[in-house]
Amino acid sequence: MIISDCFRHSWNWITHLNLKSIKVQTERMKMIVSRMLMTAIVLSVVVDSIVASDCYECINCKHVDRRTPRKSNCGGCLKYVFNGQGNRVDRQCVATCNGVQQTTDYRVYCCRGNLCNSSSKVTLNATFIYSILFIAVTTIFYNK
Repeated sequence: MIISDCFRHSWNWITHLNLKSIKVQTERMKMIVSRMLMTAIVLSVVVDSIVASDCYECINCKHVDRRTPRKSNCGGCLKYVFNGQGNRVDRQCVATCNGVQQTTDYRVYCCRGNLCNSSSKVTLNATFIYSILFIAVTTIFYNK
């Protein structure tokens, strides 16, 4: 009986230590994953802003294909959609997306990414997407 009580007490103590150790390891893993994710976000933003893209360049081209002219080493790609002219579409390579304006006569979409001005849909900024991903993962990890 004494051996049994001693064993049970030892087992409870070992189990308690193991659970405490697991909790500490889990907290460390959360911190490591958070840091890795934050580093990945920062790197992707930096790389996204440094890497030059190819863009389609054409006038009155609603649709693009492999024959559509392209320009290399662009800081951003523009797509103008003109209202009232049969929705004419122009595409252009630009140095940067900053300072882009639009009026009631046309809409301007600016993006960074290889041939990103081909889409008929507006694409979300990569930084925004990565930020939402970081918030989601952090929320999952830290809400118990």
